[in-house]
Amino acid sequence: MVYGVTGSFGGEINQILKAPTDTLLGNVGFEFGDFDRQRVEADVAGPIPGTSDKLRGRLVGTYGDAGLFQNTVVDTNDIDKLFYGTVTYDFSASTNVNLHSCGKTAISIRLTAARCCSMQTTGCRFLARSRSGGFYCGDPKQNHATLTNDFGMVTLRAQTLERLAVRGQVAASKTERFLRYVYAFGPAGAFDLADSEVYLLSYVEDTEDESLTSTLSLGGDFELANRTHQFLAALEYQTESSRRRTTSAPASVISTCSKMAAGA
Repeated sequence: MVYGVTGSFGGEINQILKAPTDTLLGNVGFEFGDFDRQRVEADVAGPIPGTSDKLRGRLVGTYGDAGLFQNTVVDTNDIDKLFYGTVTYDFSASTNVNLHSCGKTAISIRLTAARCCSMQTTGCRFLARSRSGGFYCGDPKQNHATLTNDFGMVTLRAQTLERLAVRGQVAASKTERFLRYVYAFGPAGAFDLADSEVYLLSYVEDTEDESLTSTLSLGGDFELANRTHQFLAALEYQTESSRRRTTSAPASVISTCSKMAAGA
């Protein structure tokens, strides 16, 4: 939802997780597009047999991949994988417990700077160069990024005294990010190097973030002065932790051919 008519605009996004269904449901989808884009997804939900419809579940899985708008010597990829599962058990018409679990991984294998590729020629190393002339390109096999998100949540809902609702919820998440880049830093001959030499640099970043959130709420409606009123009371506790490791250093000096070519 977006709001505001003058000055700065504001808004909010409400994300609602897919829930189990009372009837059997199944979907399969395929997507294809430019630059080698492809995606497949599957979604199945419904009551679990033999549980008198008290236990319901849902499974969702997706896999996507895409390339670049440029032709490269070595193919590059942006891989996106997701698996999501949820189950709900009804203890009674007014009380149920729900469990969500989700894992998502994004893998990027691509080129740095101008996103072109290094090649080999007879007798020397040849580095492809961007059209601007100041940046050289890395080998995509040495440029890798992985982002993993894991999420889990348990929710208990109960209806009491007809008009009061109690909800308890515990959610935990973990995010891991790993980057690894190896690339040539030019132009050749700079930084007091020989005319045909460039620095080969390496960069590694490894981060991990975790969070745990617990909430307890009580809400409902009541009659007062011949009118119906609503109320909500809630408590929340949250804890977070983070770890980060970064390494960046010159790996070596390499000698290139004197002639450079523009990137694709």
